[in-house]
Formats: sequence, structure tokens, C-alpha cells
Amino acid sequence: MKKVFSLIIAAALALSTFCGCFLFKEQPEKVKITIDSDLAPELNIGDTYKLIYTCEQEVTVTCNGKFNYVTNVFTAEKAGNFEIKLAAGSEQTYNEVKVTVTVIAAGDKSELERLIAFAETLNPDDYYGFDAVTNELAFSNSVLSDKSVTQTRIDGAVASLDAVIKSLRPKVFGTKKAAVEENSISYGGEHYFKTYYTNFDAIASEIRRLNADDGIKLFSEYNAKITALLKKLVKKDGKELAEMNFQRGTLMAEKVFDDYYVSRNILAGGNIIYDVLDENGNHIKNNATGNKETDFWSLTAIFALMVRLDSVTEKSYKDKVDAVIDAMAYHRGTRNDNNVGENGAPREFRVYGVHRSRIKDHMDVVGYLGRESVFDDQVWAAQEFLNAYNLYGEKSYLDSAVELTEYIYLVGRCELGGIYWGQGYISRHACSSAPFVKLAVMLAKATGEGKYLDWAKDVYDWTYSTLRDPSDNLYYDLIGTRFKIDSPVPDSSPDWQNPKYIEGNEIIGNGNIDKKKYSYNSGSMVSAGVALYEATGEAHYLEEAKKTAYSARKYFGNEKVKEGFVVYPGSDGGTTYGWFDLILFKGYYDLYNHDKSAAELLNEVQNYFDYNYINYAKDGYIPTSGLSGWTDGRNSYGYRVLMDHSTNADVMLLLGQFKQD
Repeated sequence: MKKVFSLIIAAALALSTFCGCFLFKEQPEKVKITIDSDLAPELNIGDTYKLIYTCEQEVTVTCNGKFNYVTNVFTAEKAGNFEIKLAAGSEQTYNEVKVTVTVIAAGDKSELERLIAFAETLNPDDYYGFDAVTNELAFSNSVLSDKSVTQTRIDGAVASLDAVIKSLRPKVFGTKKAAVEENSISYGGEHYFKTYYTNFDAIASEIRRLNADDGIKLFSEYNAKITALLKKLVKKDGKELAEMNFQRGTLMAEKVFDDYYVSRNILAGGNIIYDVLDENGNHIKNNATGNKETDFWSLTAIFALMVRLDSVTEKSYKDKVDAVIDAMAYHRGTRNDNNVGENGAPREFRVYGVHRSRIKDHMDVVGYLGRESVFDDQVWAAQEFLNAYNLYGEKSYLDSAVELTEYIYLVGRCELGGIYWGQGYISRHACSSAPFVKLAVMLAKATGEGKYLDWAKDVYDWTYSTLRDPSDNLYYDLIGTRFKIDSPVPDSSPDWQNPKYIEGNEIIGNGNIDKKKYSYNSGSMVSAGVALYEATGEAHYLEEAKKTAYSARKYFGNEKVKEGFVVYPGSDGGTTYGWFDLILFKGYYDLYNHDKSAAELLNEVQNYFDYNYINYAKDGYIPTSGLSGWTDGRNSYGYRVLMDHSTNADVMLLLGQFKQD
């Protein structure tokens, strides 16, 4: 027990020409007195202090206690005020140090301390009448801090605190009670959403009554009753859940198209899709690009959204699909590439650039060092042209897919394997290589031409062997290339065999691997493995896809943001776009079609998007941060970015397909 006492020190120090063990006598030193005790400066009867002083001369001690001149230990013998006086004696006049001490007879506070510590561990929400304990704790702590308190007062505080603790009447433990909201029930880390159950309201009403039942005193009793009630929830069938997702996704997708797409005549610059909406629905500049119009990557996202919307609903959206394709044409231009046509002749390709021109089909797709046209953008556009072809049977869509696919492989494939990020780049990326595999498999199926399947295998093998991290089966971002390509590239070294190139913010050296991992790269390889398994029947492709999918869930899925939820990096303040995660979710869905255990991965996604939609949906939009709601930046309702909200709608429609299956 910590003892209570008071030590008041008043010391008058002066100089002495004779004090100081290691100083010359002509350099007088102050007498130094310290008290060596773990309890200093507190003192009770029976406590001992060791007095340490630096002075060459003999000292005398005067006090109402015992002082051992050999050990320099002082012992307090009784309560009261008295002095310890130490003085150096000689013919000279020396300082004397007076220590005035008040010694008290402190009571035993150990039991009071124990009771206070116990009371502070109690949860006020677990008991009725806890205010009495709170009041008694305030009094007990005041007694504990009183250095002159008597034993009688201490005993009284112990008795009072013990009595109120014993009088507590326990409730159901507050931290374990089911949280019943209008649209959800949360209990034990699980969430039960109203939209999933036919009898939600009835069970919710029963749980509310159970929560208010004062007769329940033990958590075990409450747990048994709440568990029984939750088991009575009747889940809607898959068609009902699919319809719910389709209704949500349709509303969101239609809002995205209606709010971002603007039909304009040719003189005004043609049909356009904007990038950012403010809180009033006005089109504003993107803070990162400084442009109002969106870039081509975002166009591929709304293209994919419109195609999926048409494929899962009875209503036709072909007019909107064609409107997006028309807006994409302002990013399209023609380029000639050497040695890729028949017999090594040049070949002309119509491809897409990152930026938009004012005239349709006249974009400068070469741009600075050829970097205006990047291969991953072509991949995503080509995939959707094929999806549109499969949906509508219109040959122009197939023609576009063929042209883009052949451009990517014939121009973009490196002699060492893999697909460059774009013309003018010397790095080969997972983002351009991995999704190409599924594209080539799709084209092989649509055309019956085996060469596309060969291309798919070639790029898959390179990506798997070069960019896969064998420790977790996830995929690195990119690798540099060892030799000069045709397009001129800034060279920081006179030796082309050991170059370093600046690409964006990255310096890519001679064959170096950038080991950053993004969810969409691994997701693309899940889809690639499934696609090759479907095309060839070779089981190893499916097994490789499974390993990557479950490893991606472990690596990218964060369970610590909110209990019962899995959050991916593109959500809740993450550093990557939610679109990255959409590509992973598409991989999960592709895998689910052959491995029903992947349903658990998609159910976690459903759980997250349910919470987001139920709690934060506003005018057909949901925030990118599904657990914290509308906040600021890209998660602000006043700064809605096309890519983010195309993604959210696409995920909701994907979940509709999942539940429908």
C-alpha cells in the first residue's frame, strides 16, 4: 500500500571554503543534502531515510528520531513536527541544513485501493443503479488522496463502496446486446439486413422486447434467447435477393449515365461524358487532371457498366451503349506500325488515346513519345466490345475487338514476353498483360481462331512466371525491359544495356521488378486462369486461379475497420480506386462459376455494399467509403467522380448476377 505522509523541506544553503570532496578549498561549494528512499519525499512513522551529503567535515544530526552515524540512516519514531539538523563542525562558520518534517500515522488503505480498482473495471451499462457506484468512487478516491486521513475514515469508505457494489443489479451485458436498427440487426459480429429476410420486422420487434427485459441477468441466458430468435429469420430466395441488387444497380447506373453524359452537336464538340459532379449536379473540373471531360480509362468503366446493365435487365440500353461508344470515338485515332502486317509490312490500327480531341476519329494517338495510347486501356475497351457483340450480335463490335486485340499483341508484346504498358514505355505491366489473357480467350471463342488462344497462353505463362510472387500467388505491378525499343525514350545512361527510364513517378531500371501489389492485377489473373480452364479443360489453370483469389482476400481484405465487415483498399479512404477492387470481384465471380466455395468471398462484398446502400444511399449514389459514409475529397457528395460511381453501380449489378445464380 502506498503510504500517506507529508514532507516539507526548507533548506538554507551557503558557501564553504572547506566543503567539496573534489574541489579546491578556495572554491567554496554548497552543502548538498539528498534523501535516498523509494518513498521520498513521503514519510511515515517507522520509515527510514538515508541522508547523503557532500561535505568533507564532520556533521551533527539533531532530530526527534534515530540517526545512525555509520550508515547515515534516519528513522522516524513518532508523529509530529520536528527538525533534522545537519551541520558541519569546525572552527570556521559553516552552513547548516534544517529539514522540517511532519510525520503522520497513516492508516491502511490497501482494501480501499482494491475495491476502487475493482469498481473501475465494471461497465456502467451492465448494471442498474450504477450512479451510486460512480458517486461512491468519487468519495473513495478523495479519501485515498488524503495524506492525513485516519483509519476510521478509511474503514468507512471501504464499507460504503463495498455496499454499493454488492447492491448492483446486473442487466444484460451492454457490449453483447443485439443492436436493432430500422434496416439491420447486429449481434456477435454478424449483420442481418432487412432486405435479406421476409420476417425481419417481426424478429426485430422480438429482439427489442428481449433487450428491454429486466428479468434477464446473465449473458448466457440472453445469448440463448437471441440466438434462437436469429435462427427464426427466414431468408429470401436467390431471385428476390438478385432482384434487390438489380433494382439498386439499375437506379445507380441510370443516374450515372443521365448525370455524366451530355448530348451535343458537332459544332459544340460532340457528345461528351464528364468526370466530376458537385453537390448540385454541375460538371466541375477534376482536381487531378484539371479537365471537365473524363479520360478514356473512365469511359471504359461506364462502357462496361452500360453493357452489363443491358445484359441483366429486360429493358434495352443499347442506345446508351452506342452513345458511350460515340463519345469514345473522340479519343480514337489512326496509327501505322511497322513490321506487324503481312510479310512485315506496316499496318494501320484505329486505337484509343488517353485524352479527347474535338473531332471524332482524329485523336493524335501517338502523342509524346507514343505514350498517348496505352495498351491496358485498349484491353478494357476490347473486352466490352466483345461483350456487346455477344449481347447484340452486331459485327462492328466484333471488328473493333479484333482490331484492338491484334494491336495489343502484335505491337505491344515484348520479345522477352509480356505486354508493354504502352507505346513509348519500356516496362511490361501486369495491368496490360493479365487482362489481355481473358480478352484473347473471349476472342478465340467468338471467332473460332486458335491463334488468339495461343496468344492468351503465351501472355499468361509470362505473367505467371515473371510477375507472380511465389510466396502468396499474388502479382507484382511491372518489370523493366533490358533493351531499347523502336520508339525514342529518354535515356539516362549512355549504355542501352543498362538503362533507367522515368515513367510517371517511377524509375524503372534494367529488368527491375516493381513489387507493389494491386487488387486488380491479381483479380485479372484469377479471371485469366478461369478463362483458360474453360477453354482448355486444364485443371492447373483453375487451381492457380483459386490460390490467387483466396490469397487476394487475405492480403487486400481488411477486417479491422469495422467488426463483421471486410473492406478492400479502394474503399474507406484507401489509396487505390474502387475500380481496382471491382476487377478482383469480377475474378471472384468468374471463379464462383466453377468453385461454389468462392460464394463466401462475394457474400462479404455483398455485406459491405448492403451496409453502404442501406445507410448512405442518396439520389442513386453511394459513397466510396461504405462504412463511414459521405465525408470529403473523393468520398464527398460534392465531388462525385465518374470512375467511382460507375464502379459502385457495376458491383451492385455483379452481385445481382451472383445472387441470381
